[in-house]
Amino acid sequence: MNKRIVKKINILYLVSTLKRSGPINIVYGIIKKLNLKKFNVHILTLSKEENGSMIELFEKLNIKILTLNLSRIQGVLKNRGKVQLIVNHYKIDIVHSHGFRADKINSILQYVKSISTIHNFPGEDYLMKFGKVKGRIMEINHTNAIKKISMPISCSKSISEKFNSKYGIKTDYIQNGIDIGFFNNSNKSKNELKKELGLQLDKIVFIVSGSLIARKDPYTIMKAFDQFEDSDCFLIFIGSGDLYNELVEINKNKNIKFYGKVSNIIDYLIASDFYISTSISEGLPNSVLEAMSLGLPPILSNIPSHKEIVGENYDYLIKIYDFDDLAYRIKKITNDDYDKLSIESIKTVKENFTSTLMSKKYKEKYIALCQNLEN
Repeated sequence: MNKRIVKKINILYLVSTLKRSGPINIVYGIIKKLNLKKFNVHILTLSKEENGSMIELFEKLNIKILTLNLSRIQGVLKNRGKVQLIVNHYKIDIVHSHGFRADKINSILQYVKSISTIHNFPGEDYLMKFGKVKGRIMEINHTNAIKKISMPISCSKSISEKFNSKYGIKTDYIQNGIDIGFFNNSNKSKNELKKELGLQLDKIVFIVSGSLIARKDPYTIMKAFDQFEDSDCFLIFIGSGDLYNELVEINKNKNIKFYGKVSNIIDYLIASDFYISTSISEGLPNSVLEAMSLGLPPILSNIPSHKEIVGENYDYLIKIYDFDDLAYRIKKITNDDYDKLSIESIKTVKENFTSTLMSKKYKEKYIALCQNLEN
């Protein structure tokens, strides 16, 4: 018998750039786990790559990477025409967009199915980042674009519920997942890395990673640690952002250190003992998943996306802005069964938040959008 020829699904991932970030890590995780015998994968970036790009990692995936090298001020309509030409040329079946600019263009493309992964809640994120006026304009523009997408997908159940509640937009949801193998490839022990990084072996190290911005509320963490200035607890911040210089300047606590951006974040995570996030709003934070996959028990603000990861009844959820509550949880967690908490953290990620599971669910969505194509 002659074998039936199965047509591959042509997918175009549309993003602003491949700069390392939560959304781009998600794109990488989806593509890495896709079966390239069934999918032709293309990536189109709108602007040129700068420092911190993940393009070299993407190039190793044996996929086609294109760029328009456009500035951020060039209009959506002008960009849409250029993207449409690429969609037509490569006979793209699905455009999967990530982010504000990409979603706006994807929403007005023709003759193609569209998917958007929603990584944030505009009503909180944009207003905190850009202020009430500009933030509200961006919120309206982004949500209007998402309404026109064939299949909008939220990165968490909590974001999906918020979109339905506030905007009346119904979205599917696929929870973010991380590449467990990528974050567990170090051969060095915790103490070896503590020595290399200049951390004292007798200190209990708490780590905070990510952008130092208002939405992450680093002030609450610093205030809580002021109560541990003469203790064995040590706090490290990894990352930069709008608040970095101010936080470094106001810090007088010898047990708090700011490292800025680093290229070896995994080493710092392995060298640490606990993870803290006091975010006011999140999609489904990769940074928390990454830390937990390495066995770091987290202390988290009690926002919906954090509860989605650890559960409603997790002992180390704190009220937002409450530094006394955080100080209490810090003291409590250091006296808890560390091995048990560490094992539970790893188990939670392995069972629910891997890139393999995430990519499988996206594959199913791609096929559902192209029902005339073979699985």
